[in-house]
Order: sequence, then C-alpha cells, then structure tokens
Amino acid sequence: MLVPLEAGAETDGGLEFTALGVTMTVRPLGDEADWRSDAELVFELDQGPTVGYRGFYGCQAD
Repeated sequence: MLVPLEAGAETDGGLEFTALGVTMTVRPLGDEADWRSDAELVFELDQGPTVGYRGFYGCQAD
C-alpha cells in the first residue's frame, strides 16, 4: 500500500512529512556525519514503533 505524505515543517535543519497516523523526518547529521552516513530518516507511527535509519541523502537537479 502506498501512503502519500505531505511536506510539513522544517525541523532541526531537516524536513518533516506527514499523513494520518505517520510522521517521517529527514535531517542532515551535520557534525555527526562521517564516511558511513550524512543524514538520518526517522519513521514514526502514532500507534506503533519509531524506527530510524542513517545513510546518504542528496537531491540535486542536473
């Protein structure tokens, strides 16, 4: 099932995306960044778990 997310507020230099019952936040790691990751994604269900992932993020237009 695909759940469309709406762009929300900017938080801690990152972006928040929401839908009914779910929030996803993507933020740069800043000083915490290293060769393994430069961003963090946190997926949170209102009535369930919160899960976080670290990796690389980039969105550049050519």
